[in-house]
Order: sequence, then C-alpha cells, then structure tokens
Amino acid sequence: AWPAWTAYANRPHYAAYTNALGGGRTGYFFPHDEFYDDGLREALGHVARVAPEGATVAHETPGVARHYLARFGRTDLRSEVISDPRFDAAAAPAPAYVILQRGRTYFENLDEQRAVRAGGDFALEREINVGGVSAAEIYRKK
Repeated sequence: AWPAWTAYANRPHYAAYTNALGGGRTGYFFPHDEFYDDGLREALGHVARVAPEGATVAHETPGVARHYLARFGRTDLRSEVISDPRFDAAAAPAPAYVILQRGRTYFENLDEQRAVRAGGDFALEREINVGGVSAAEIYRKK
C-alpha cells in the first residue's frame, strides 16, 4: 500500500514506467529517455547516406545506433561509444563521423566533445534541429 500512496501523492508523475504499478508495461505510460535522442535517427540517416564503406561512427547510444544502422542497411560502419575510455576521436582512422547530442552530454564524454568541437581534425558537417534547438551535431574527420 505504501508504494501506491507514494505514487498517488506524487501525481501526475507516478513513475509507472519503472515500478509494479505499471503492470509490466515499461515505457507505455511515460516515455523517459526517448527525449534525449531527438535528432539521432536523422543524424544516423545522414551518416548512412554519406559515409564510405567501413567508416567509423561515434555516438553515445550503442543500441539505438545498432538498430538504425541496420535499418539503413549500413552494418558495415564501425560503431564506437564516445564515453568509452578506450575511444579517442583524434586517433580514430578517417573517415570518421562523431555525433554529439545535447541530451547525451556526460562528464565521461566532455573532453572528447570539446576536442571534436574545437576543430582541428573535425569539421561540423550537419546540425539537426528539433523545435529550433540543436539536438545533434555531426562532425566529420578531415
């Protein structure tokens, strides 16, 4: 009864997507992380259209990227996670594309994001805007 009362007392944010009150329908009542990935499908679609075979695409969403790259028929692209301590954008062989998302900025990827945005080896190729706000930036290694 206590969890039910807590959910009721915090309405309309019941958090039903994460607890037993949701009836096993995770994500059905309240989408949560999906908003962080606005523009990602479009960014991956752009990379899928322009990237040569075997190119690297770096991002923060391995599952989502795997899904869209397969959907776009580009399973040949080498997928990397920016916040992986073993990944170094500067050392990635060209051609390489880095997708930076406003909603996927973490302490673990700040240095990589700054290095990519600073120019040097990378140039901004395209920006995806959602509702007038930058949601994803696509950088290509020169």
